[in-house]
Amino acid sequence: MSHSLGEIETLAIRAARGAGMAWGLAEDAGRAVAWLCAHALPGAERLAALLLGQSDRDRTAAFPEPCADAWQARSGALCPIATGAALSDRAAEISKKTALRLLRNRAEAEDAVQEAFLLAFRRLQQLDEPAAFRGWLVRIVVS
Repeated sequence: MSHSLGEIETLAIRAARGAGMAWGLAEDAGRAVAWLCAHALPGAERLAALLLGQSDRDRTAAFPEPCADAWQARSGALCPIATGAALSDRAAEISKKTALRLLRNRAEAEDAVQEAFLLAFRRLQQLDEPAAFRGWLVRIVVS
């Protein structure tokens, strides 16, 4: 039986909500699972393993807490969904400021940020030092 990506996303959101995730994180999880499935990666299986492996108490302890050098979690292991959402929010903020300064047009800057995000995701393995993320992302936006 095969499901559409919309069905997969909806089921992933429901699973995440049922496991106690807040709406925003559940929606992020659903989009991530659908994206992974669209690229023939085991998104649903990974979400299920994540949700089954954490209690409500463990989940909040795995949320990222930005520090000067790197993000950390009280539990030691970062929740990939919460970390991905926080990283995306931070990257969007950095990218939008840079693109708007360069292009001086909000619509063009938003398009440039979307393109930069896709390129950054494809090149993520090339990031050798996580602490250099900001400069690395700005270089992608500028180019």
